[in-house]
Amino acid sequence: MSGKSLEQLRGICLALPEVMEKPFGGHADPTWRVRDKIFVMFNGSDHGDGELSLWCKAPPGAQDILVGGDPARFFVPALRRPQRLGGRPPRRAGRLGHRCQPGNRQLSNDRAEAAAGAA
Repeated sequence: MSGKSLEQLRGICLALPEVMEKPFGGHADPTWRVRDKIFVMFNGSDHGDGELSLWCKAPPGAQDILVGGDPARFFVPALRRPQRLGGRPPRRAGRLGHRCQPGNRQLSNDRAEAAAGAA
């Protein structure tokens, strides 16, 4: 993922409702969050593996389907949780938006359910 791809990812994420950009912990890599919950994380070169990628929240079952269907493009991130998905640099920018939006929708749905339960 080049600097241009990072800027495309940033534009896609920030165009979604309630999103803010914030670095992750002591790293310089950006994350995008809704109410301080991460839904996309950019994995830059400072992680030691030399590979640029993004990690994102994914709907239940998506991890197995996407990694199983295209392991060259998708992977299970080091934090092995069933709703996390990793993606290697895409060939087309449109793929970035496709990867980011489900995680943002999940966080928005969680907020709506919490509000309905509190009422």
